[in-house]
Amino acid sequence: ILRGNHDYSRDQENPFFKFLSHIDGIHFITKPTVIKAGKRMALIPHYRTQDEFTAGVELCCADRPDSFLCHQTFDGAIAESGVRLTGLSASPIESFGPPLGVYAGDVHRPQTQGLVTYIGCPYQVRFGDDFEPRCIEVSPDGTEAYPWFDAPRKWSLAVRDAANILNNKDLYEGDQVKLTISVAREEAIEWQKIRAGCLAACKERGLEVHGVKLEINTVKRRERAKLDDSNGSGAAGTFDQFCKSENVASGIKKIGKEILDGNENVL
Repeated sequence: ILRGNHDYSRDQENPFFKFLSHIDGIHFITKPTVIKAGKRMALIPHYRTQDEFTAGVELCCADRPDSFLCHQTFDGAIAESGVRLTGLSASPIESFGPPLGVYAGDVHRPQTQGLVTYIGCPYQVRFGDDFEPRCIEVSPDGTEAYPWFDAPRKWSLAVRDAANILNNKDLYEGDQVKLTISVAREEAIEWQKIRAGCLAACKERGLEVHGVKLEINTVKRRERAKLDDSNGSGAAGTFDQFCKSENVASGIKKIGKEILDGNENVL
């Protein structure tokens, strides 16, 4: 297990999880190490500075490793938000040119940048993460496999009602969700009923709810259809088009026609 950037605050030689090395079969790596099982893999723990990282790589290169495993963000990696990150330079490893490449942790989104393959996180960390979690199993001959790591996923869901949750085929029992329920302004008085329905749907699907937020839909009302009097039908024709466009009730339409016909008593 490599020392990562969250495993220590000041003294990188005494990270919190160093005690794991006292468990049979587990080695917590705090210094550059090369394992020789079949192919040689160099293990480089996290370093804060370029000089420390470069020195660690050079120390391992004497053993001619076939691949590198490190916990580091290098320049150009892409975060789960899509932002391109800044970090250390991978040039010390790239100039050595390990035949089986470089595997790196730290960046949550699985990706390949140049010689570096970011393994990715085995589970989603924040609500709304849109990357596909994964693990990589590397055999002694360098063959890769992708075992499934069973973990709940985190969703930020924008829904209108319970049906959006019940019909969502991407959701699985045990997933964690934050709901944003969008309702039309005229439906806001039914908010508690809509909310209860959505929560019941989550319970039915076996989802863990970690927050519910109301969003009033402020989309402008649909524009009225352009009224056309090119056929010379006059006010009555224009009125008929308006009633059809706006789906005016027949009773109101009748009163409107009487007004157009000059029957002022209807008022």
